[in-house]
Amino acid sequence: MSRRNPWFKFHPQDWLTDVELRACSSAARGTLMDLMCIAHNSEEYGVCMPDLQTSTRKRVAKHLALTLRTLDSHLTILIQMHRICMTGVEQMSDICQTGVGQVSDRCRTDAGHLYVKRMVKDHAFSSKQSEKGVKGAAQRLKPEQNRTDKEQNRTDIGKTASPKSFKQWSESDLRKSMAENDGILSADDAAAFFDYWSEPSAKGRLALSLKPTWDTRRRMQTWARNNEKRGNRNTGGDTFVSSLPK
Repeated sequence: MSRRNPWFKFHPQDWLTDVELRACSSAARGTLMDLMCIAHNSEEYGVCMPDLQTSTRKRVAKHLALTLRTLDSHLTILIQMHRICMTGVEQMSDICQTGVGQVSDRCRTDAGHLYVKRMVKDHAFSSKQSEKGVKGAAQRLKPEQNRTDKEQNRTDIGKTASPKSFKQWSESDLRKSMAENDGILSADDAAAFFDYWSEPSAKGRLALSLKPTWDTRRRMQTWARNNEKRGNRNTGGDTFVSSLPK
């Protein structure tokens, strides 16, 4: 983590408004900031001290330009305020009661390490999100799987696609729709119906596209009734399919 990023996530608003953190002295908060920098560069992210042994604490105190007594005081405050945690719960309880200096010599080197809780939590979340991103990238890099998914998507789109709007019809679309309703009009009436509604408009669209709605069967039935009222219905035996313009 630290090798890739020379920075780490910081929350200024939380730093300025957290009640427990503001209860710490400004010196203790400064020590916490230094420990966070150490935790960021730690081999195990978030760990600021591997143990509480005197030798370890002296090394850290020297690095932070503090006396051992001052470091112990700051660590005790930060642990009591839950800004720093220790993996050994029993030692945490002792520290809160007696302080770091009183229990350090009783802690084994493998008893636990000190870590910054917020940094460990943020790092765990970031790592989880990164794993999801890697898996997603690997999935996208599978060409065969991608091809199959695209074909499936095209199939699904084809199944759910809406019918072609009559406002986009061509002469062949009108001819096909009339053929599906064969028998309503005679050959001559069908030809007249086709010629009337396929006449191109100024924009090159069929005349029928200018209507707000369209139902070919009903339009043909209305055409037949009007011809019958006028008394000029052609009852020729040929169907309109054979007489429509090719």
